Amino acid sequence: MAYDLSEFMGDIVALVDKRWAGIHDIEHLANAFSLPTPEIKVRFYQDLKRMFRLFPLGVFSDEEQRQNLLQMCQNAIDMAIESEEEELSELD
Repeated sequence: MAYDLSEFMGDIVALVDKRWAGIHDIEHLANAFSLPTPEIKVRFYQDLKRMFRLFPLGVFSDEEQRQNLLQMCQNAIDMAIESEEEELSELD
């Protein structure tokens, strides 16, 4: 069965409820959608970070939790960019 919107939203809620999210939690979301290329993953992580940034502060237990989640999104973006650059350098 394919990963659907209700599962995605459930994972988002669980992630926001989690005190200390790790990069593996962020990568799980992209992996669940089986995103095919690093470029698409970069855009997905950027949109995910943008979405978390738009959440009201009251959704998070405190500012530190919010900043941690945003930082994990940024780490995922950075790793996906590195993967994309490696993929491009292999083509040369």
